[in-house]
Amino acid sequence: MQVLVLEDNKVQLAHLTSILRDEYKNIRITKCTKASELIEAVSKVKYDLFLIDVEIGEVNSIDILDRITKGCPDEGKKIIYITAHKKHAVNAINKTHCFGYIEKPYSKFTLIKTINACMSHGKKANHNISFLNYKVNGETQSINKSEIMFVEYQNKKPVIHTKLTKFVLARTTIKTFLSKLNSSGDHKFIRCRRSNIINLSYISAIRKNDSIYYAEMENGIAVPIGEKYKMNLIDEVAEAD
Repeated sequence: MQVLVLEDNKVQLAHLTSILRDEYKNIRITKCTKASELIEAVSKVKYDLFLIDVEIGEVNSIDILDRITKGCPDEGKKIIYITAHKKHAVNAINKTHCFGYIEKPYSKFTLIKTINACMSHGKKANHNISFLNYKVNGETQSINKSEIMFVEYQNKKPVIHTKLTKFVLARTTIKTFLSKLNSSGDHKFIRCRRSNIINLSYISAIRKNDSIYYAEMENGIAVPIGEKYKMNLIDEVAEAD
């Protein structure tokens, strides 16, 4: 396994690489303390995994990784960010569509668990990746549709919810937006309420509280289900299983 580690703190770099060598056999680690070293390294070697410190001093590593993943978005799934600030991780994930992040200080257990999940995801990943493009202040951004957990409409505008953040898009009808979400890719989005769209992949269970049904998501959020959409959603979830 070829791993690139970018960390400008040499003590933390040594600690991280020590954990990796103890845990994994046949591992080859490229240690970088500067973004320029990362750029040179990726031009020579194809890596199985990137462990990237977001804050590295002279250059924002997010911008560097953004350049790497633009040509091949699937590369982003090999990236795990390491950061002391969650807001930086949210920005990184939205920009490079990476696998995830680890907050400092982290434990060996958390590090290994995240790496194993990332590598497992890479083996199972379907390469039919589809992106939703949208504009923020006139600049085109994109998000992997598979990262969208659900959408709720507020004032006729879609509010996108991912595991880490949410953001508001320009006004459009829910019918048009649902069609756009399902236009490509292997994920399936479905209306679960008059003002809600849900990604079937993130539903852990359909539950009932008194007379109200709701979809329990992977992160514990409960998304209400309208009576009109209840049976269709239950059937779709059963079919997906």
